[in-house]
Amino acid sequence: MTTSAPATPAVPHAAADGEAPADAAADGFTDVMALAIEGSGTGLWDRDVVTGDIRYSPGWKAILGYRADELSDRIEQAYQRVHPDDLPYVQATMQAHFDGQTPTYEVEHRLHCKDGTWKWVLSRGRVVARDAAGRALRMVGTTTDITATRSLADRLRRAEEELRAQREQLVQAQKMEAVGQLTGGLAHDFNNILGGIMGSLDLVQSRLAQGRLEELDRFVTAAQQETERAAALTRRLLTFARRQTLDPHTIDPNRLVAGIEGLLQRLVGPEIRVATALAEDAWPVLCDAGQLEGAILNLCLNARDAMPAGGTLTIATRNAPRLAPGGPETHLPAGNYVVISVGDTGTGMTPEVRARAFEPFFSTKPPGQGTGLGLSMVYGFARQSGGAAQIQSDPGGGGTTVRLILPRGVDRPAASDPASRPKPPPRGRGETVLVVDDEPTMRMLVAAAVQDMGCRPLEAADGVAALDVLESGTPVDLLVTDIRMPGGLSGPALVRQARQWRPELKVLFITGYADNETIAAAERGPQTQLLAKPFPIATLTARLAAMLADGRRD
Repeated sequence: MTTSAPATPAVPHAAADGEAPADAAADGFTDVMALAIEGSGTGLWDRDVVTGDIRYSPGWKAILGYRADELSDRIEQAYQRVHPDDLPYVQATMQAHFDGQTPTYEVEHRLHCKDGTWKWVLSRGRVVARDAAGRALRMVGTTTDITATRSLADRLRRAEEELRAQREQLVQAQKMEAVGQLTGGLAHDFNNILGGIMGSLDLVQSRLAQGRLEELDRFVTAAQQETERAAALTRRLLTFARRQTLDPHTIDPNRLVAGIEGLLQRLVGPEIRVATALAEDAWPVLCDAGQLEGAILNLCLNARDAMPAGGTLTIATRNAPRLAPGGPETHLPAGNYVVISVGDTGTGMTPEVRARAFEPFFSTKPPGQGTGLGLSMVYGFARQSGGAAQIQSDPGGGGTTVRLILPRGVDRPAASDPASRPKPPPRGRGETVLVVDDEPTMRMLVAAAVQDMGCRPLEAADGVAALDVLESGTPVDLLVTDIRMPGGLSGPALVRQARQWRPELKVLFITGYADNETIAAAERGPQTQLLAKPFPIATLTARLAAMLADGRRD
């Protein structure tokens, strides 16, 4: 730091330590204000910038443990008492004030005491005299011992860090408890399902070996039913985790509810009256129609179980314009939403049950009467769709209402709805279908289905092998490929390269699981569709036949 100044200062130099100042009012150490400052534990200092001399008040010396007749300093010695880690900052801050960049000098730093310890101090100062060129000549200031304050602040910071660590441990423990609950529920349900599948297939194999074919259909049907249970359980888990593969469209919620109202009445039984309160001006919603239908069915089943003696189940829709929920249950950005609610007049939930209602495998029903995934699936679907789910319940007999808050759709929905299913498209006409999947069993089954529908299957175990087939010039009318595959070439990457040579190549992605970013990277479009595993073979062949027929000239 530069400390030089013109040879002739504009104010008298400070007197030597212990001498009476030439101008007591100017020095400021003998007036009443100086005495009051020192009485508060703050010391005064006076620096002659030209000579580098510094005078300290007795109170300043006392902070570092010196007597009033000790410690006559120059700036070089003063800087030696500053902690080495703090010195660059102290010098830079003081120079900035000398240069007129700051109105005052103020810095917290450590000073070395007479007994060898360090103290934290707050130093404040101001240039009180400059020459005609604006260069600093004299600077006065105060130093306050803040060691106790810094120590308290350090203790508070450590306490906060310990509290944060304890909170993280608690969250981790809660996560592990949830994982344990989830794992136990999964093991229970999947072991039951696998037991049904393995037992059915063992009996089929045994009866075939004995030549007894009369009851095979019963065991095959049982195995199919169990696999559908497993698929439904997986879908619910993915939906809860917001990892389900969704196909969002603009849907008329009133039309969807009206289409399943008769089914709902049969589902809940004659003891329960199904009522609707649908807003005539209800906006369309943007979501997966099948998932929304499933969510409403789940809520209605829960409502039925909450009214064992009968009651009223009400499905309502309403618009929520410019909704900006502030509660912790929603986490929604401000915008326009549609609320679809399912309410009952049943027993209601206690606050403890309501707080855990969306947890996976949490159920208040007796064992065997519920998986505990219904509400968690509804919650996951709503969140993944960009919305939220809320529960209002009164255990005193006011019943329970679950609200789905879904984003408003931009366009009006198309005339078709999930209730109207298209007829199966015609069979293939000898087209070539390339099947790419790293799972041998899955690849074999899809290829067999392609052959059964009258097409020619080609198989590849990964993206690299499939690329070899496509580069060879072999005619391929449709590509069926998994999304996530080993070997360094995923399904989307395979399609991007393939379409460099075959821009019009039709593609059906099949996937057991893919995140939203991966699905977006699959470049879905008019010539590209997606089918989530597991799927019935009839669903696969119907989709393939429809894609092959699209654009065909009959």
